[in-house]
Amino acid sequence: MSQNGAHEIAPGHLGNLTDEQEDKLRQLWAFGFQVLEMYETEARIYEEKKARGEAVEPAAAAAASPKPASGGWGFFGKKKTTELTHPKFPNCVKEMQKLMPDDEPDKEELMKLALEALDLYTPETARAIIVEAVKHEHPDTLALRFLRARKWNLMRAVVMLAKSVRWRTEDMKVDRVLMRQGEGHALEQEVNGAAGSKDKTLGKDFLNQMRWAKSFLHGVDRDGRPVNYIRAAKHRASDQSVESLERFTVYSIELARLSLQAPVEMGTTVFDLTGFSLSNMDYVPVKFLIQCLEANYPESLGCILIHNAPWGFSGVYRIIERWLDPVVASKVHFTSGAKEISKYIAPEHLVGDLGGTDPWEYEYVPPVDGENAKMEDTATRDKLLARRKELASLFEDKTREWAAAATTDKAKTSAIKHERDELAKQLAENFWELDPYLRARSLYDRLGVFQGNGKVDWAAAKRTQDELKAK
Repeated sequence: MSQNGAHEIAPGHLGNLTDEQEDKLRQLWAFGFQVLEMYETEARIYEEKKARGEAVEPAAAAAASPKPASGGWGFFGKKKTTELTHPKFPNCVKEMQKLMPDDEPDKEELMKLALEALDLYTPETARAIIVEAVKHEHPDTLALRFLRARKWNLMRAVVMLAKSVRWRTEDMKVDRVLMRQGEGHALEQEVNGAAGSKDKTLGKDFLNQMRWAKSFLHGVDRDGRPVNYIRAAKHRASDQSVESLERFTVYSIELARLSLQAPVEMGTTVFDLTGFSLSNMDYVPVKFLIQCLEANYPESLGCILIHNAPWGFSGVYRIIERWLDPVVASKVHFTSGAKEISKYIAPEHLVGDLGGTDPWEYEYVPPVDGENAKMEDTATRDKLLARRKELASLFEDKTREWAAAATTDKAKTSAIKHERDELAKQLAENFWELDPYLRARSLYDRLGVFQGNGKVDWAAAKRTQDELKAK
């Protein structure tokens, strides 16, 4: 933070890019548009053939199968190479391969991901998924996270982004299941699930993480980054299933994302080890958290504080440190006592049990009847989704224009960038309008921390608690 209280924009972040970095950003967008155009063209041709009865639907199992090609050395002195193709969109695959340099080491991995995507998504759903993942942030902010994580290597950033999209949509089903169901669904599972059923256990285990105050968001650090507290002493591996803990972990990360306010793009995590013993140590969720953040939420952690670590924890950390990316490891700081942690979090923003003066104390407020009523209003939801699609299309058009004008007319480029930024703001406003129709309400909505318009008021948590107690 600067001396006047404004948040400084770090190098490589939106608003502080070198010419070379901005060029990489344009290249990333341009690459994505080229792939979509190829896919749209061949998909249209395929549908036309299908309408004429000239196309045959391929077997699902063969949809993305690689074909061996001649050349190199095999069983009898010749090596076999792999020719990647697709039975419905062979020309699209060939054109995508031409986009990548022959010496690109990630070329084959990216092509395999592309083949899988051709079966999973239409061009329209691919666009929708990217817009969904952007949420309230500027679309460039998301793209830049992956570019920075891969040290501005375009193809490696594309591979990482493609894997993350696959994980969000197919593996974890972040937006369309996890966040849409939320805490209300977990409570429904716990209360009405069949005795001994997996659903009942998952619901109970998920909610218990919050009831036990094992992890929660509150306040900001000295750089304006939202703080996630993890109370390690409250964890025992046998208290919940691995699946429920992983779902809660991703759920918490997504809520932390919603608490980010531009230009702040990262959060701070405090591992509170007060009262921690080896009986609380569980490497499985720690490894999941590390892998999850590094692979799917790159450049999201600004600072990690390991607070009040007991004697002997250094041996545990030596194991954990091996799993950390060097950049992430450099953000880890050990603190002990209120004075040391206050170097990172001002006392007025630090929770009381760590020596801060913030009067708020964590207490879980469960879901209430009717809090997700807007999710049943599909007419308004669809109207807002249509507007979001329109804005995304305008942003795409303006981004194409920006990329094309970048090297020819600086004044024109600057004007286009301004128009893009205005569209990004409208997308953010639309996101918050749409949010209650797509995402189940969370603890932070019930406490009034999430204001519903992109604003975050951490002090509202204490006021809401006092009001509830007064009733």
